[in-house]
Amino acid sequence: MSTSALLAILGMGIATYLTRLSGFYLLRGLNLTGRGKAALDALPPAVLMAVIAPVILTTGWAESIA
Repeated sequence: MSTSALLAILGMGIATYLTRLSGFYLLRGLNLTGRGKAALDALPPAVLMAVIAPVILTTGWAESIA
């Protein structure tokens, strides 16, 4: 594996980690209740569907089933 590929993987890992860490940092003093909590609880399935739906709707049966 080349050095540039390893640096790219390392950079993507750091960016992912910092993104997760920033979410915890920004919301650490926020007490969510009611609609705010419900909205944040709905985010993971919404993001998953935003990634999966285009693939299912624009490809053939084999790709959709897979």
